[in-house]
Amino acid sequence: MPRPKQTDPLARRQILAAALEVFSRQGYAGTTLDDITNAAELSKGAIYWYFTSKADLFATLLGERASIFTEILEDAGQQGTTPLQSLELMWLRWMEALETDRSYQAYVRLAHLRVEVADEPAEGMDARRAEERRSQAIITERLLAAVAKGELPAHLDIEAAALTFVGAGNGLVRAWLLVPDTFLPQAIAPRIWSLLVAGWQCATP
Repeated sequence: MPRPKQTDPLARRQILAAALEVFSRQGYAGTTLDDITNAAELSKGAIYWYFTSKADLFATLLGERASIFTEILEDAGQQGTTPLQSLELMWLRWMEALETDRSYQAYVRLAHLRVEVADEPAEGMDARRAEERRSQAIITERLLAAVAKGELPAHLDIEAAALTFVGAGNGLVRAWLLVPDTFLPQAIAPRIWSLLVAGWQCATP
């Protein structure tokens, strides 16, 4: 099929934005390229200029959007004056983004509720796994620094502590997506943080 003479970054962004909206509403299996072209108000040829297939579009979308979480953590973590305070700010910013950041909301709605694992392209899963490892590395680094600074006990199980941070956060994300009327992420975030830190402080060797 004929292709435009030059790429248009705006069109690509338009396609990805439309794809995020449609995939997050209908899921991967329930979405067609026609659905995305209609939402983007572009031709199917425009989509094929940038992406070879629905799977390629989906993988690209997840790969580019998955970094939004680690960007939230890294930005918030730079604000703290101590490692433990950085972790707290990362936690609070995460819950704030869940409640107020429409871009992050759309991504987590897709990643947590609309991805059928059996149908998800391997590239999309690989992108999500890579970002999960990256986020855990960021959290682990701050935990190690907090232990070195004496803010957390020297015998703390760093791996388990990092997983409690990520696990508690992902649990709140999923709970809020499913039943948003039961709690406000920003309101409950300080209380959950206090429980996390108390658990780390009281952990036995």
